[in-house]
Amino acid sequence: MQTGKPRDRVRGAGRLGLMLLALAVLMAPRPGGAVERAMSVAELVAASTAVAQVEVTAVESDWLATPAGKLPYVVYRVQVRGVLSGPCPEELAVVVPGLISRDRIIVSPDEPAFQPGAQVVLFLRPAAAAVPGAFAYRITGSLSGVFPLTPSGEGQGPQVLAPVKDGGRVRIKLSDLAGQVRAARENLAREQKP
Repeated sequence: MQTGKPRDRVRGAGRLGLMLLALAVLMAPRPGGAVERAMSVAELVAASTAVAQVEVTAVESDWLATPAGKLPYVVYRVQVRGVLSGPCPEELAVVVPGLISRDRIIVSPDEPAFQPGAQVVLFLRPAAAAVPGAFAYRITGSLSGVFPLTPSGEGQGPQVLAPVKDGGRVRIKLSDLAGQVRAARENLAREQKP
């Protein structure tokens, strides 16, 4: 036999549902470098205008003008150290959507975060956000489009951590990544020929 008014039972069920939803959100894995569904290099190249090896020189946050109005962004000022594909200026601003936390703009948890001095290979496309005095780019595929440079073994040359489909990362030579990017560009060019 159930006790209480029907309305109280419904409210209780609603609260339980909200609590379970909140628990599911809190228990969900956070990206912290893992990629839920990594895009392939070919997919990244097809969606990018440039692929560049960069070093982060500064981190800023600001409300930037976009077609949807002013929105919070974290802006990474980067120096291009090498271009694997496409035209790319020597210095650029990489923008990622931000969140407001305690009256300041922070990086969204599902977006890449960098510190000054970080060296990475980024798959890039033009950003809708306007950054005064800089060419603004977005990272293609969010975390999928970030390949951190890592110390290499003796005689192996520079290496990067490439995202893989299971959410982890695997170490590959930077020269192998450059070859994959080149092959993907060539395949795209062949597909676009009439």
